[in-house]
Amino acid sequence: MKALFTLLCCANAMLATAQTVPANDTVRFECPNCQGNMKLMINGKGTNMTYEQKSSSNVNTLFPVAMPLPPGKYYYTYWQNGVQQMHLPFIIKAGEKNVVTVK
Repeated sequence: MKALFTLLCCANAMLATAQTVPANDTVRFECPNCQGNMKLMINGKGTNMTYEQKSSSNVNTLFPVAMPLPPGKYYYTYWQNGVQQMHLPFIIKAGEKNVVTVK
């Protein structure tokens, strides 16, 4: 009986945790005109990610980038050939198609 009680308590705790943690939505970053050396940094809600491409050619292999993020407000910073081009906010909305066009 004690084992069953422990199992039910653990199951209830896991259910409560699952209901309070927001689900991640996928955000897609696109950049049809980006090329060369590129760096994309994403910040917000405990997130700090960096994606880089170092290339001597004008080929874009960095974009598109898709990543799971919880809903909320974020910022992205984009550099091309070592020069910061953008630092802009974006919002992830739950259950919606989240696409950010860089540049």
